[in-house]
Amino acid sequence: MSNITLALKSIETEFVVTQNLNLAFKTPELNVDVPSGELNRDTSNPPFFIVGLSRSGSTLLSRMLDSHPAVAVFPETWCFVVLDRLGCLRNFDDPWQYTLFLNQVWDYLRLCNDPAARVVAHQAMKRPSYVGPSAPILDSLGRAYAEARGARMWGEKTPGHVLWLPQIHHSFPNARIIVTVRDPRDVLVSYDDRWGLGRRDTAFLMRTAALVRYYLRRFLDDPAFPSDQIFLVKYEELTSRPAPLLTELCQFLNIEFEPSMVEFYVRSANWVENTAKKHHALLSQPTSSERVGRYRSALTSDQINAIDEFLSVEMQSLGYARDPETAPHSQPTKNARAAIRAQARYEQMQAGAYRRKLRRRGRLVLRCYKHLGSALALFPTRRMASDSEAWRVRADSTTRLEYERPLLSIGPTPDEQLLGLTATELTNNWNFVGSSQDAASGETESAKFRQRIGQISKHSAMFFAGTMFTGLAGYLFKVYLARMLGAEALGIYALGMTIVAFLGVFNGLGLTQAAIRFVPLYLATGKSNQLRGFLLRGVTLVLLANVGLAALVVLVGPWLARNFYHTMKLQGYLPLFALIMLLGALTQYGGQILQGYKDVSRRTIITNFIGTPLVMVLTIGFLLLGWGLWGYIFAQVVSALLVVALLFMAVWKLTPREVFRQTGPLPPLGSQVASFGVAALGITLLEFLLAQTDKVLIGYYLNPTQVGVYALAMAIIIFVPIGLQSVNQIFSPTIADLHSRGEHQLLERLFQTLTKWILAFTLPLAIAIIAFAEPLMRVFGKDFASGWLVLVIGTVGQVANCGTGSVGYLLMMSGHQNRLVKVQASMAVTMVLLCVLLIPRWGILGAIVAASITNIATNVWNLAEVRSSLGYFPYNRSYLYLLPATVTTAVAEFALRTLENSSQPNLFTILGNVAVGFVVFGLTIALTSGLDADDRLVAGTVLDRFRGSAQRAKVNS
Repeated sequence: MSNITLALKSIETEFVVTQNLNLAFKTPELNVDVPSGELNRDTSNPPFFIVGLSRSGSTLLSRMLDSHPAVAVFPETWCFVVLDRLGCLRNFDDPWQYTLFLNQVWDYLRLCNDPAARVVAHQAMKRPSYVGPSAPILDSLGRAYAEARGARMWGEKTPGHVLWLPQIHHSFPNARIIVTVRDPRDVLVSYDDRWGLGRRDTAFLMRTAALVRYYLRRFLDDPAFPSDQIFLVKYEELTSRPAPLLTELCQFLNIEFEPSMVEFYVRSANWVENTAKKHHALLSQPTSSERVGRYRSALTSDQINAIDEFLSVEMQSLGYARDPETAPHSQPTKNARAAIRAQARYEQMQAGAYRRKLRRRGRLVLRCYKHLGSALALFPTRRMASDSEAWRVRADSTTRLEYERPLLSIGPTPDEQLLGLTATELTNNWNFVGSSQDAASGETESAKFRQRIGQISKHSAMFFAGTMFTGLAGYLFKVYLARMLGAEALGIYALGMTIVAFLGVFNGLGLTQAAIRFVPLYLATGKSNQLRGFLLRGVTLVLLANVGLAALVVLVGPWLARNFYHTMKLQGYLPLFALIMLLGALTQYGGQILQGYKDVSRRTIITNFIGTPLVMVLTIGFLLLGWGLWGYIFAQVVSALLVVALLFMAVWKLTPREVFRQTGPLPPLGSQVASFGVAALGITLLEFLLAQTDKVLIGYYLNPTQVGVYALAMAIIIFVPIGLQSVNQIFSPTIADLHSRGEHQLLERLFQTLTKWILAFTLPLAIAIIAFAEPLMRVFGKDFASGWLVLVIGTVGQVANCGTGSVGYLLMMSGHQNRLVKVQASMAVTMVLLCVLLIPRWGILGAIVAASITNIATNVWNLAEVRSSLGYFPYNRSYLYLLPATVTTAVAEFALRTLENSSQPNLFTILGNVAVGFVVFGLTIALTSGLDADDRLVAGTVLDRFRGSAQRAKVNS
């Protein structure tokens, strides 16, 4: 290849791309006043730093160099990032800066199968406190690491340090800099696989392109080092001709080339057996250039063109030509908008907005430990090692992964921050798209447990927030409806919904439940064509089935209204109820696909935060127009249309692009899907009988007014198991995933811990509802106050439901759905018999007694089936710590009810008392030391989730 001279527009720097693809830079000398004591003056074996673009072969190169007997390469330390955020790039001016620096670097290194973390801990033992220049500390860590590895030269690999080259030059002016680059389009694809769930979303790709441009411009505009101290490595050459390139690189580092460097994968096999490194699984294999040019099949031509336009200068500077098949043309509107947002994000990066935010965070953490260090040391997850003994303990425990990330860390890495992601989300994202082949066999149970809990907490929290929003807003809205429409109109609505609910048993054909199991299964195994068949055939079957069922509602509904419910007014609303059923089936199918994609958060935003407020606003408008109950039902139809459209847009966005690029006839659903769907359909029918028999028979034996009172009481009871429902949204596909992998011990551990937390969350809520049952019902109006005892009995039944955890999903998602059918069938018959026996005698009290008895018996039986088939049992001695907290909370709530007996509590007073119950319950648990190791891990993960969400909100702002 002939030498090519390229001109950079942004700086007056000339560089040449020679045959070995290395850059020879001519840069002006930096005039900096550096104290001589700070510098590493050893020129015989100066350190080297591997920097550049992430996902460009930097880890591959570091493993090759580390295979040289004379070289030891640190894993990613992010040391200059940490120094920057703590304000000590040149000097440690405060002992706490030094302490926090060592703790943070150790924290980054401790998850690696490498002695680096132990070396840091040993060095900290020798010098636990320090004030002075930072460069000697970095050099001593590097030399100690080289000595521990039996090498004479040390290096460090952190791609993000390309942003800190001037600071590296200041500390190590004789250092060698190795810059790894790769075709930016392939970099974006790799970023998307690693952090974007492989969705090939244009917005994410362009946001990442802004990050790539920022990294490249910082290097190209200010390399900081002279040209003879910089060596450029292209991923394409590293994978196609590793031996010649490594020979030249060894000459650059003044060491002899060793053949073992090309056979690096022999030593790297154990290095990748770790949760933090499973995205480097290819390092256990010889180099291959098969991943060069992946972007051509992974991206659309419009996306490639948009990236080429956005990164044209940087690509030309590095010698990467535009894709010949994507000539410049006017970008589609979506790509144009994404490019504009990417440009704005890049300008924010260049202006230092993100860097300033994390510097502020670093200063805040420093002040917290400086002034509150003794108090923070009382909390194990926030305790920093600051003396020799503490560092000795850490040195001995680095391979056991017993320490959690400090909750007051200095923030995410630059990649995480600039992409707007938190560390927990990075783990979850990779877990979502990674196949079982990629999962590291050496991953510890604690790491897996922590990972799963992080994923469950994220989506459960969003579902809980959405349900609470819908519940609180819906409660106020039902008060408004009850007063505007009255008990009779609400009873008519409830009767119409029983028809919809009954036919709704069949409208999903079992495919909605199958989506939770088979969508993640097809994704994990890479069966794109089967996923395409499932999605397209599924939506077609659901749509056709519901058109037929909607016609049935219109034709048969009037007979039911006249002869079964004896309510002639119901007939006029039946066409609207038919539309509600049709749209509800599509909503459920789209929502379950999102749940299969493990994106419960997106589904919650659409259904709860968009759909629910729209129904309320439209209903109020229609009622003001005098449309009455018809307006309320029509508002639900309009809202459902929008929700269905948004859900299927989200499904399209989340589905990997290669799914719909498949050609040929659609594959059949398959016998497994059909078998599962039939079982799910049967279970849904039985669940309907269990959930709706009481309302149907109340309508038959009593009158619409009694149905309205009962329905409102049940609307409150529904919120008692909100903790269980929130966890089930993400735990159900997790069960299928773990069971298929054979990770039974981890699954049982999650079941046990989550059941305890669900019960602990439910108890204070249930106690408050029981204590304030009568005021809660009276809020709807005096006609509804008689239903308070229904509320009490139903709440007791739901506590038993939550106390057994996700037993039904455990049976269904582990392939034991036949056991679940047996239990549901038996209890459905029991429910009908009890309702027929008790409703004529006790009215709506008989209905709730029948429902509660059936609920308790169903869950106890399911628990017995889980123990018999899977061997799982959720209870241990730690559950006993819930007893004193329950008693204390009950005393507090009933005491508050007694004090407020003279005045009728309003809704906001009741909500305040509910909050008091949670505080009392939590304090009692804390004071009685009721949290075991897994509980503390869950608590830390949840707190970290809130902290990460707050940090992400700040970054995005």
